[in-house]
Amino acid sequence: MRRTVTLTALCLTAALGLTACNPTSEDGGELATKAMKATRGASSLHVNGDISDSESGKVRLDLSLDKKGECKGTMGLGDEGTMGIIRTGGVVYMQYDEKMLRTQSKGESKADVDAAVKMLAGHWVKMSPTDPDIKDLAALCDLKDLLSDLKGTDTAAKKGKDLTVDGQKATTLTEKDGKTDYTLYVAAEGKPYILKTIMKGGDQPGTLAFSEFEKPVDAKAPAKKDIVDLAG
Repeated sequence: MRRTVTLTALCLTAALGLTACNPTSEDGGELATKAMKATRGASSLHVNGDISDSESGKVRLDLSLDKKGECKGTMGLGDEGTMGIIRTGGVVYMQYDEKMLRTQSKGESKADVDAAVKMLAGHWVKMSPTDPDIKDLAALCDLKDLLSDLKGTDTAAKKGKDLTVDGQKATTLTEKDGKTDYTLYVAAEGKPYILKTIMKGGDQPGTLAFSEFEKPVDAKAPAKKDIVDLAG
């Protein structure tokens, strides 16, 4: 799981950035730079979509996060199940469905697995963001770190047609980096945020949509009755 979470963070950065270092095309390169600067400057956003991973299959994301390290959302790992995450006040709360618990407990006795499912499924597990089991996932909640490599300089992005993405007017940008073809949809009105990115080919194809820029992240600790504190 830790490898998949780390890969997801890398894919998010790659999905947001057109990185090929070639001469800029007229208009396209300039717009790409502006889009990445605007997106990098966002204090919060919501990401939703999926990225394929050779180890865990399709990684599904539905996550709101900000630069204060607050986040709330879910992540699905192929056929392994789904987990929820809330990070607030320096504490991480994880919620695993039964399928995820059983998948991650392979090799253990049926009695131990059944006991873990009974205790944890549907509940929130209170954990430290530095816990080795979730350290990479907790780091994914920090938008500042996630966007730190989003520079957008010297891209070979080509400007395409204008269209609408989730009700917002957008301009398309395309670029090829190695075996991966990127298509970015940039807001044509207001700040030029990246609204959507599609990656085809390469090792991690997928589609991610970005929204709710600058909106507060509603990351609140679960009710005490729903929390399991394994640290006692």
